[in-house]
Amino acid sequence: SLTGAAGPSSLEGEIPGTVWVGIDTKENETFAKKFHFGYKRNLNREYSVWSAFNMVRQLLVGETIADTVKKK
Repeated sequence: SLTGAAGPSSLEGEIPGTVWVGIDTKENETFAKKFHFGYKRNLNREYSVWSAFNMVRQLLVGETIADTVKKK
């Protein structure tokens, strides 16, 4: 899942460009990662999707996804 403040203005106290990407696996491993992009809405949306794809890729090939918040 993806959520955040794509911009151009703040949302719920988050600065523009703040995006969270969350993943829940079949094995019930749930985690999220926070990203900070720029202030351009369309670029933030594009960067968010590419970041989510990269996280899924890392998960599939067994790479560690750094700087995540995990739910047990």
